[in-house]
Amino acid sequence: MKMHFEKGFHGVTKINEQCIEMNHETGVEPYDLTFTAVAGCFYANFLNQCEKLKLEVKHCDIEVTGKKRKEIPATLETLDVNVSLKTYSDKNKIVEALENASENCSMLAMVRHVAEVTIQVSFE
Repeated sequence: MKMHFEKGFHGVTKINEQCIEMNHETGVEPYDLTFTAVAGCFYANFLNQCEKLKLEVKHCDIEVTGKKRKEIPATLETLDVNVSLKTYSDKNKIVEALENASENCSMLAMVRHVAEVTIQVSFE
């Protein structure tokens, strides 16, 4: 990953032919990318668990939010992961898969060193 910055905090990165603009006005912010990485890593681990348990998910939405500390460095104080999904599989087994995914997710493991992490699940 390589970023190019110019004119203050206006950056562009290209990842596998996709461009991402980072700026305070109209682009993504650094923690947007962190939250995206958490959601992607968590979901990838969840899919692995679903495959092991032979569970099917029709669709899934993951919203990640967080609160930064006021002290410098302003690391995360809290991270909240809200999972909303539709499945025809056993909901208790889905929750088990989510718990296992949470334990196996390297991004969540990293964040847990500085922040309190909560995960909520709801079913459609």
